[in-house]
Amino acid sequence: MAGDINGDGFNDLLISVPFADPGGPGDSRQGETYLVFGGASNLAVLDVADGSSDGRINLSNLNGTTGLVLEGIDVGDLSGRAVSSAGDVNGDGFDDLLIGAEWASPGVPARSTAGESYLVFGGMLNLSGLDSEDGTIDGHLELARLDGTYGFILDGGAAYDFSGVSISSAGDVNGDGFDDLLIGAYLASPGSPIRVSAGRTYLLFGGASHLTPWDAADGNSDGRIELSRVNGIHGFVFNGIDATDYSGRSVSSAGDLNGDGFDDLLIGAYRADPGAPQRSAAGESYVLFGGPISLLTLDSSDGASDGQIELSRIDGTNGFVLEGIGGGDQTGRAVSRAGDVDGDGFGDLLVSAFAARPGSPPRYGAGETYLFFGGNFTGGAETQVGGAGNQTLTAAQGAAAVDILIGGNGNDSLVSDGGVDVLIGGEGDDSLTLVDVNFSGTRRLDGGLGTDTLVLLGSGLHLDLTAIADNRIREIEIIDLTGSGDNTLTLDLREVLNFSDHSNTLLVRRNAGDTVNIGAGWTAQGNEVIGPDSFAVFTQGAAVVKVQNLNVAPTPQDDDLTTNENTSISGNLITDDNGQGVDTDPNGDTQLVVSQVNGQAANVGTEITLASGALLTVNANGSYTYAPNGQFENLNVGQQTTDSFTYIIKDPGNLESTAATVTITITGENDAPVATDNVATTSKNDAVGGNVLTDGTPDSDVDNAANSLMVSEVNGQAGNVGTQITLASGALLTVNANGT
Repeated sequence: MAGDINGDGFNDLLISVPFADPGGPGDSRQGETYLVFGGASNLAVLDVADGSSDGRINLSNLNGTTGLVLEGIDVGDLSGRAVSSAGDVNGDGFDDLLIGAEWASPGVPARSTAGESYLVFGGMLNLSGLDSEDGTIDGHLELARLDGTYGFILDGGAAYDFSGVSISSAGDVNGDGFDDLLIGAYLASPGSPIRVSAGRTYLLFGGASHLTPWDAADGNSDGRIELSRVNGIHGFVFNGIDATDYSGRSVSSAGDLNGDGFDDLLIGAYRADPGAPQRSAAGESYVLFGGPISLLTLDSSDGASDGQIELSRIDGTNGFVLEGIGGGDQTGRAVSRAGDVDGDGFGDLLVSAFAARPGSPPRYGAGETYLFFGGNFTGGAETQVGGAGNQTLTAAQGAAAVDILIGGNGNDSLVSDGGVDVLIGGEGDDSLTLVDVNFSGTRRLDGGLGTDTLVLLGSGLHLDLTAIADNRIREIEIIDLTGSGDNTLTLDLREVLNFSDHSNTLLVRRNAGDTVNIGAGWTAQGNEVIGPDSFAVFTQGAAVVKVQNLNVAPTPQDDDLTTNENTSISGNLITDDNGQGVDTDPNGDTQLVVSQVNGQAANVGTEITLASGALLTVNANGSYTYAPNGQFENLNVGQQTTDSFTYIIKDPGNLESTAATVTITITGENDAPVATDNVATTSKNDAVGGNVLTDGTPDSDVDNAANSLMVSEVNGQAGNVGTQITLASGALLTVNANGT
């Protein structure tokens, strides 16, 4: 894997073809290295470039947009025999490349097979510039044109050293914020008298302040760095112990094996003979702890601070030696960092013994690979290490001292007390809390596995990620600014893409007074509700930033409802457009609820009687029922009156709105008049008269005056009105429309 060379948020691939002939038959075995840009869309384009979408990619179709070809320099160099990501050596936010050509012969006169290594800076601006140096922008980059601007050529020290046989990013060994480089020269012969093919490994510190002076040390700032000029300032050389140990045949960063905040080193010497009596070619591997103090102390342990470190002086405080088991096992032929395999917050190692014979009877040539777990090998009172459960580790050394907090396997909380503390989360969803944002020292934060949160505890803090080396803060997916208020976060596209190895999304929590500056080039994608909070979403390529919206109270709309004196109505106060729009929340929250009705929370979800006598029920979800309850029967037909009540809503953050007023317009209807029974008396021979509408208890009508009533039926028949009829008794009856 090459890392993210072009800065699009996807890791890229390095494929070496050391026997390639980039210029035709006359350039035999110069070697080529293919850089294939990652991302599903790019790979799909490459797949169809040959006319067939079959999952087979022809590397000859790399064109500068889909990837690049890096061409070796001289015949027989075999460039690309070793390839590696270099990390971010120049600190521009883009991963860089490292290519080895151990058969190259640098110098004038040429130092036969001293070897060369090529550091190529990442970023499309840099790569396109290097591509154009030959006058043609075609995706083919000539390594010979590295001049210190686009990268450097690293020349082996002596003939037959075979430097570049193994190359690797070293991580940040000296803690200056720039990634460093490891270059193995396994046939180098250090010492006086010389130890033939004991091997050497070169550590080159990253950053212009180291690479540029080293380039100029030979009097010619031409982009060629002579490894022989190592001096302990810009890097170190690690000398193998015994002749033919072949130390440096494999090199790798070890990650932070001991958890002190500095990356450590791993060097293999597969022909070493450990033990007493010696186990011939059992092999050894050397772990060297990072940090400028550790390396300088180790350098001076032989009495000369000259940048030459003897691997024989590893003593357990500055590193340790891993000895092969059986003679001929060739342990250390390949070595590598393993990441944090067991999730305890410490880096782990892989060491191979490709000729080991496991089993009984032995399986010859089956080989073995050893996984070594990192741990608190060197820590004292300053180091706290968590375990399997969820724990809180709080720094206790004071801001002037270094605290090292390593979380372990749980969902841990690590709390700094200021200064240059080291916080490593390990496995789980951890929170790493800072009380200041001074990264001028060697402070390192690493969330580790899981979804981890960087918390600012305080006020007035300005965390400017664009001014902090990317490797100082790693594996963070959430930043919490809330603290005590008025904190500021500044970031850009590169910070989002480089913040985490397994996510291109950064979520930022904040509250009133906190400021987030995300830089240019982002496209707003609306709001997203996560839990109780709303976030504004911004995208740029593969990067996503979600910034918490400052919680503004929701906005209810007054409602205008209508009914008649006899009809109940229902609906939803929040979601219905009742004349003036639906209720909304400026933060995009959709989980709004009614929290008060007529100023009382207890009225929510309960039937209440309004002052008018009407009945009302409003539920938390906004649904309501309003019943006139017979209180408006006195309205004439078409006559109107109003009733009203108020309600308040709140958002998921419990922030309440102002009150909205609901006005109900009630219209009168034509209610039926009320006829009352009448009693009349007479003798058997006398007729009797009167008025059925007005005699006794008069008939009535709530909608009309009493004198407007008329008789419409007699004994169920409209035709009987105004006509003399014979009752069942035989008596004669006449009832007129006016009631007489």
